[in-house]
Amino acid sequence: MFNVDFYTFSKKARSTGIPSTPAITLSCRGKNPFDILSPTIQLQLTGGAAADPHAYNYARIQAFGRYYHIRTWRNVGPLWEADLQVDALASWRTQLGGQSIYVYRSAYSYDIH
Repeated sequence: MFNVDFYTFSKKARSTGIPSTPAITLSCRGKNPFDILSPTIQLQLTGGAAADPHAYNYARIQAFGRYYHIRTWRNVGPLWEADLQVDALASWRTQLGGQSIYVYRSAYSYDIH
């Protein structure tokens, strides 16, 4: 079991932005097999199937220090499952911000024949 902060959060695709205050923090468990970059988490909400977590589209698993986009919500009996995908730019924003990185782009094309 681990705590997950849930948010209703909108951001641009290439943004390192992170939300400030969670809408709610709940105790969840990971569904096996567990992948830290794209986990499926399970939680029990008051109201079971009648509960509606669809307003939450973003999460942070405190134990991992990572932020996630919520891809889908499913109701499985008394549990809700959320498929998550890591938000790499937000999760590693401190490390990325401290880098001096130069990106070179080439428009050169060639014939592969």
